[in-house]
Amino acid sequence: VDTLTLGDGTILRNMEADELKAALKENVATEERVINIKFISPVSVELTKAQEEEEEPEYVLMPDEVTATLPPGPIGMKLSANTPPLITGINDASPLHDFGV
Repeated sequence: VDTLTLGDGTILRNMEADELKAALKENVATEERVINIKFISPVSVELTKAQEEEEEPEYVLMPDEVTATLPPGPIGMKLSANTPPLITGINDASPLHDFGV
């Protein structure tokens, strides 16, 4: 996660994961939260197919950067403790899926 822009225009940068989580929780009901996600060093590893598998997997290209306007409420995202925070998981109901994340 690169930046988080709050509804009042405040832009938060260079946050640790705990700071980002706290800012998201404190502003959970706020409209117009904008999160900028940059994907760094993507690694793609193809798994070995079982013999009975005949279908080719569907590959979806992820953009290098995504800017998402978040609706009020939780965003269903798990973060690492890195700086900048790394997204380690996104639940199925997350609004981030609407932005290709």
